[in-house]
Parts: sequence; structure tokens; C-alpha cells
Amino acid sequence: MLFQVNYPFDSRFGLTSPNNPPVPLVCDDVLPCLLLLFRWVFSILIWLSLAFSIIMILITGLKIIVSPQEFKNYSKNLIWIIIGLVSALVSYSLVLLIERIASTGSIG
Repeated sequence: MLFQVNYPFDSRFGLTSPNNPPVPLVCDDVLPCLLLLFRWVFSILIWLSLAFSIIMILITGLKIIVSPQEFKNYSKNLIWIIIGLVSALVSYSLVLLIERIASTGSIG
């Protein structure tokens, strides 16, 4: 028994299940622990990418306000930041969609 955590996945499949409440997990099996670790790391990376995107949007906006004559240079940066933000949100939603389809067999 390595450690005890609240396990947000269905213990039979190793994936989330909206029907089952979280059950305690004793990390004796490798797959559930890896899935839990993946979920934690993925959530942290999504939050960090969102925070970084917002900070970069603010910095670019301040640069545009300070030197409006270089708007074309900063507008390219702003477009790439927004593309990165949208791709992070889309990747997060696709992972949640795949996880839901794999655990319940349907989208709804």
C-alpha cells in the first residue's frame, strides 16, 4: 500500500464515470496510478498554459498601448497567443470528450 488518495475514475475501467462517486484508491495497480498521474499533470499543464496566455495577452496589450506605432509587430504576437490559447482549450475539450466516450460509451 503506497498511498491513499481519492480516486476520480471508475475502478473497473480506470476512466471517469459520472455514475460512481469517487472511491479511495490504494495504488497497488500500475494503470490506475498512471491514469491518475496523467490527469493531474494534464490539469496542471492546461492551467499553466491558460495563465501564460493571459499574461502574454496583457503584456502584448501594454506594449501596444506604450508604442502604438509598432502595432503590426505586436498584432502578430497577439494572433499567435490567441491561437495557442484556443488550441489549449480545444485539446482539453477533446481529451475530456474521449475520456467520456471511453468510460460511458456515449457523449451524453
